Amino acid sequence: MRALIAEPDATRRAALEAELLRHGYEIELRDAAPASADGFDLICLGGEDALAACRALAPSQAIVILVGDLDCGEIVHFVGVQLGVGAYRAEHRHLVREQTARVAAQTAERRSAFLAEASPLLDASLDLRSTLDSLTRLSVPFLGDVCIVDEIHLNDVRRLAAAAADPVVERIVRDLPARYPVDPDDPIARVVESGRAEILTGAGAGVFGPAVDSGHLQAAFGRAAMLVPLKARGHIIGIVVFVSLDAARRYDMDDLLLAEDLARRAALALDNARLYEDLGGVARALQAALLPQRLPDLVGVELAARFRPAGDGSLIGGDFYDVLPFDGGVDLVIGDVTGKGARAAALTSLVRHTVRTAARYEDRPSQVLDVVNRTLLSERSEHGGRYCTVAFCRLELNGSARATICCAGHPMPMVMRGSGAVDHVGRPGSVLGWVDDPKLLDIDFELAPHESLVLFTDGVTEARTTGDAYGLGGLESLLREAAGDDAAGVAARVDQAAALAGERRDDVAVLVARRGGTSAG
Repeated sequence: MRALIAEPDATRRAALEAELLRHGYEIELRDAAPASADGFDLICLGGEDALAACRALAPSQAIVILVGDLDCGEIVHFVGVQLGVGAYRAEHRHLVREQTARVAAQTAERRSAFLAEASPLLDASLDLRSTLDSLTRLSVPFLGDVCIVDEIHLNDVRRLAAAAADPVVERIVRDLPARYPVDPDDPIARVVESGRAEILTGAGAGVFGPAVDSGHLQAAFGRAAMLVPLKARGHIIGIVVFVSLDAARRYDMDDLLLAEDLARRAALALDNARLYEDLGGVARALQAALLPQRLPDLVGVELAARFRPAGDGSLIGGDFYDVLPFDGGVDLVIGDVTGKGARAAALTSLVRHTVRTAARYEDRPSQVLDVVNRTLLSERSEHGGRYCTVAFCRLELNGSARATICCAGHPMPMVMRGSGAVDHVGRPGSVLGWVDDPKLLDIDFELAPHESLVLFTDGVTEARTTGDAYGLGGLESLLREAAGDDAAGVAARVDQAAALAGERRDDVAVLVARRGGTSAG
């Protein structure tokens, strides 16, 4: 920094020079005031002509000090300062622009971070309820103090989800009617009809439905709101509403753009969850159609069955079982076809109905399964074959303990003996649909009163409980522990063991027949 001292009095000049040097100024001494202040940051003027010189220098970029009486080398009187403000105004404008840009960048960063956090939360689950909860929870308090999701179904507004930053407010909102008739003046109905997002100011409680009329909410409960339609694949599937309870908060177009961005992501996630839910319902309906609706009540044998689909049940598996009574006995069938989904459902239906038809006229289990094999071979195409494994047991109910079983590539069933022992029955055979002349062996065995025959699919033995497959050994141990249980108790034990295995990669089916008593589905 440069300073100029124009002071004729030597004592005053020395005092000023010492003070300015202490503050780091580079000093130039003159006898008279300069004609221009250019090149100086500070000018100290003294003497009789100082005031006139000061006026001559204004305006300037330098600070001009008029020095009066001095005593003992100290400044005792401050006369005035002349300052040019043009540069400072420009600098102030620059600082304001810089601060505005910084605030805008920080706001954009927070919004980007919000959307970056929202996307994985919305996509984390295909469960519709979980996705709705994620949308409302992540929106408060960033986009509003309250977030609700509604849909219009027929002539009613239905509340699908609600959340609030304040637990007390959330309880109030959740206690409101979850369904109410559509009012043409309702802003929710208007936005759904138009498909355009809106900002409401001074909205009151209009977005919460007609409950305000009955005194549940004060009219000023909501001070401002954003209503954004949820659009997916060209259809409006609902509406998300963000409500501010703060009188000082006002939504602007930037807020609305952010809300629309979130709504687009949420709408796709919700639509996927709804499609997945519908797919699961179709799969469960088809799966139920491929199993007996109920087990028959038979004299002399007690029946029980359990079925547990793989995963969450949204994909049709290939396991099935059936019970076919005939005069003097009953046929017990359990099997597993290749594939998943619609292809597996079609193959299961083909095998099941072929078995039912062939069992009416064939005398031996192996003959029934041979018909199934020939049927599958006839269905073979250039895209590959269709295969399945089946265990078929014919049990006589005419007072005899005789039974005959044939296993076609299927795990051999087990018999729980009265002594507590567990025996395997049957012999390994060929997978059906693979070769023209399969190995199919009929094995006769005895099933005495109070003994149980347990037929199962490989989903039981391949279930993993501690990282290792449950295995045949684990099933044998479980059945020994179940000695004395009725058919329903045995089936329940096997089903529970499979359920504890965690995520299942295959269906689990078990069919139990116990000599004596009546059936229990």
